[in-house]
Amino acid sequence: MRLALKIALRIFLSSRRTAGPTLLFSLAGIIIGVAFLVVAMAVMSGFENTLKNAVIDVSGDLIVTKRSKHIEPWGDVDAQLKSMEPSIKATAAFFQLEVVAANKGKILGVMLQGIDPVHTPKVLNIQSRLIEGKFDISYPGPDKPVPAVVGKEFLKEMNLKMGDVFRVVLPVLDELNPNAFSRRVGSFQVAGVVDLGKYEYNQRWVVTHLHATQDLAGTPNKYTGVVVKLFNSETARIVAGRLSDKLGAPWWIKDWHSVNENLFEAVKIEKFVVFVVILIIVIAAAFNVTSTLFISVVQRFHMISVLKAVGAKSDLIKQIFSLQGLLIGGFGLGLGLLLGF
Repeated sequence: MRLALKIALRIFLSSRRTAGPTLLFSLAGIIIGVAFLVVAMAVMSGFENTLKNAVIDVSGDLIVTKRSKHIEPWGDVDAQLKSMEPSIKATAAFFQLEVVAANKGKILGVMLQGIDPVHTPKVLNIQSRLIEGKFDISYPGPDKPVPAVVGKEFLKEMNLKMGDVFRVVLPVLDELNPNAFSRRVGSFQVAGVVDLGKYEYNQRWVVTHLHATQDLAGTPNKYTGVVVKLFNSETARIVAGRLSDKLGAPWWIKDWHSVNENLFEAVKIEKFVVFVVILIIVIAAAFNVTSTLFISVVQRFHMISVLKAVGAKSDLIKQIFSLQGLLIGGFGLGLGLLLGF
């Protein structure tokens, strides 16, 4: 094997015919194929990681809600969750409403989320996504426009700019007539614009003070649920399963992955498809190396004859050209990885 490697390396480095255009094209095919494969996988992984961060920044690692009931008080829930699961770093209450936003004849169904400005920054990372204005959701009191932070697409859709006031309408079921609805109207002022990393969030997400959403719904001191921050986001699904078992049926726990499971599964499929498609380029380059070896064998008929004449066995000849192919492939792989990185 050592002799075969020495001869193969000498052929690879010194022969003009081996170092001719055929070899260069074979190397170029492997280098480009491997480099594109590395770049494509890096891009897809980066996109998946960016999407994950966008989801966690907006919805936290876990969302804990109670079916058909509001949660009260938040402090008891916080203490209960932390006692059950030591991997919980922080929690914050939120109140969420599906409302209709209206401004100058334009209407849009949005998700109005009230957050606690004191505890929420420990769980969510919305402030870091601010692109215009300031993250001001201070509550001025009832009957006054409440500062709100909106997504950049919402701003375009509703023809708003910084400082503009828009209204939201909350339909409420009439207690006396189940077929009729009453409405509650609230006024909000654009204080800041954020890029939440996902079109749906940017178009239909409005963040404001917790008390503003509670007043609009007429349910003071009650909450839709709790967002949870874990010490390790990758364990969210495992922790969600443990909490579901401990809390029981009325509680509903969703981790960051299940919130957008269809989207993450689509990214995985796309990643696999891109890998297979570009891998075909590498396979084609490998066949090109095979053709190069075939030409090398034909061109070195006289050298093979000399080796056979001095007693070289057929296995040695096979090893020489096999190792030559491995050298071409290894050299192309190394340069391709370097270029890709």
